[in-house]
Amino acid sequence: MFRGLEAADQLWLMSHADHLEYPAGEILVQPGDRMDRLLILRTGKLKISNYDAEGKESIHEILTVGKVLGEEGVFTGQEYTAYGECLTPCHICILRKEKIFQLVHQNPEFSTRLFAALAKKLIEAREMNRLLTIPDAKDRLEEYLLFRKRYIKQAEIELSRQTIASAINLSRETVSKKLQELQQEGKITLQGYKSIVVEGKISDWK
Repeated sequence: MFRGLEAADQLWLMSHADHLEYPAGEILVQPGDRMDRLLILRTGKLKISNYDAEGKESIHEILTVGKVLGEEGVFTGQEYTAYGECLTPCHICILRKEKIFQLVHQNPEFSTRLFAALAKKLIEAREMNRLLTIPDAKDRLEEYLLFRKRYIKQAEIELSRQTIASAINLSRETVSKKLQELQQEGKITLQGYKSIVVEGKISDWK
């Protein structure tokens, strides 16, 4: 979102932002909180999720370094409808609404980038909704791993089996079994409990 801004604008942003460190497990936002700021993830992973009446978790998104939370509501002041929890220790850059408005007025290019970021987030949300309609568990897991590879722009995916299971509505046991099958096929390499390396090009999977 901020790529391409003049150096002076980037320095202005840094000087007007709050820079905070949070431990793993910290809840940064929850349903009912107002979207009156941008949360920019400098380091770590941030989980966006909800819970049903029985306490079952449904993961909507895993934010990684450079991702932004809150841009879809910062202009409307709408409320968050999900929880934002630190999966790992996180360094968060917080940019308040009034500073964002000031930058929008000063730099029309930033407005264009902001709208582009919103469009990208909508596309990613639609892709995740499509994944959840895939009936076969292995196919759904394959598509999710490829989606994550594109999303984080790297081959290594660092997520636990339980986190993946919650994200794509499968049991942890099913995810573990299908990951073993994918490894036997040479499509992935498992490194411990939380590291999955997607091998080859996406076209090789088809």
